[in-house]
Amino acid sequence: MSPIEIFIRGNPASYQKATMSWHSKDGRSGTLAYDKKSYRDWRAYARGMAADQYKGPIIEGPVKVRVDIYRQIPASFSDKKKRQAVAGVLRPLVKPDCSNYLKAVEDACLTGIVIRDDRCIVSVHVAKWYSDEPRVEISIEAVEERAVKPLPVETVPLFAPRRD
Repeated sequence: MSPIEIFIRGNPASYQKATMSWHSKDGRSGTLAYDKKSYRDWRAYARGMAADQYKGPIIEGPVKVRVDIYRQIPASFSDKKKRQAVAGVLRPLVKPDCSNYLKAVEDACLTGIVIRDDRCIVSVHVAKWYSDEPRVEISIEAVEERAVKPLPVETVPLFAPRRD
């Protein structure tokens, strides 16, 4: 099976949750967690783009995922830095981190559209880049299940007996 390719144009958003505490007059209190507006808007847009691009059946088995995040080159960069960023020499070392981007992609673009659930993902590669055209490129590939090779019998025991 060939890899499934999904492209989401525009500035990527990372997974963001906000919390709010509340207190009532009768003494009850609690905390409410909700998605921040910037993430919520991007998630709706990305989910629609992914659904438009992938019309196949939902994958139930193990998959490997590759996510390339292309961030907008900052206007404050000098010409030299811009050339380095386009060439891939200069990489984004700013927040948000790769794991938050991955969580956003899993939530918005993959779960329920391409794969049944996040637990189907067995291998991941995430990279952040700079580009003149901000976007997210996602590649999903089914993994062939294989038998696990047993350890050789001659292995050293984890706990050797004490010698006094």
